[in-house]
Amino acid sequence: MKKIIEWNIAPNILKKIKRKLNLVKKFCEDLIWVLCRRLRFKIASIVAILPLDYSVQNSIAHQLGRILTPFRRLHPLLLSSFQTALGVNLAEAKIILNQWEASKGLSTLNIFRYSQIDKEWLQRYVEIDDISVLGQIAKKGGLVLTYHTFHQDILPIILSSIGICLITVGANPFKHLHYRHVTRYKYLRHKAIDEKLKLSGGNIIYTDDKRNLIKSAKTAFANGDVVLLACDTHHINSKFPPLNLLGLPIRINAGGMLRLAKKAKVPVYFALFYTNLTEGYNLHLKAMPPLTNIEQDMQGYFDFLETHLQNVPWAWEGWWWYHSMLDWALFPAHPTIKMIDMIRLRP
Repeated sequence: MKKIIEWNIAPNILKKIKRKLNLVKKFCEDLIWVLCRRLRFKIASIVAILPLDYSVQNSIAHQLGRILTPFRRLHPLLLSSFQTALGVNLAEAKIILNQWEASKGLSTLNIFRYSQIDKEWLQRYVEIDDISVLGQIAKKGGLVLTYHTFHQDILPIILSSIGICLITVGANPFKHLHYRHVTRYKYLRHKAIDEKLKLSGGNIIYTDDKRNLIKSAKTAFANGDVVLLACDTHHINSKFPPLNLLGLPIRINAGGMLRLAKKAKVPVYFALFYTNLTEGYNLHLKAMPPLTNIEQDMQGYFDFLETHLQNVPWAWEGWWWYHSMLDWALFPAHPTIKMIDMIRLRP
């Protein structure tokens, strides 16, 4: 009996030790994550004021994104996502990861450049694939659906700089605990965007202020102004029907604003803004046909993203939450999927 008790105690002790070690590991990972973010923001703030050529500043920012990345612990997940969704090998996936993190580093530097963005900046650094769509947005207003690209905050500044009145919708960063260690930089970012939007009569509205959001969106649509938001994220317990992205089923929760736009009978557009990893940026625009079926319209939104990801996979920030969008219940219906890789992505 004594031996049995001893054998029962030993596994429990080992489990407790393992649990403690996991806690220590998580603490160290979180500490490294915080230090990397703080140091990256600090260095970027210094680089922004140095008398260096624009391209040199960008190159430094790219290296900051790669070296001081907050996503290091997610590298296996990201590499697996690239391989599974894009059909690339490991070496190609690593190149995409470097490009993706370089884009992240540049977005940090750009926080300190927001005040410089105007019409001249737009003409000099941004290549627009269909300028006529931009003219339609300026003339008719409506709903602009964009995507998280690390650089999506520049888009409302650009639209505002050419005289478009818009409200931009986003999550409230000041209510997320994991942002508190960089509150100063989040405040600078928010202030710079808000000041630019107010020049054309616009403002920022957070998703946690739902009553004001709905009211403001209705007013904007009635006045011929623009509502701008990204809805390429996953929401737990989404009731929206599954859609497809890169051949895989995903779950999202994004139909509310489209329903408001449909009811108001305003035009809808897709807009993807990202860095070309040199000195400039690309803005891809598409005007939607009149809204008919919300599910089909949202599928079109992801089809537009997918079209560009085949050529510029670093353009989408969402790779780090892509695995949480996947609808695991539907995977048996997709026999060609690399199941071994995808199982590793389970949260």
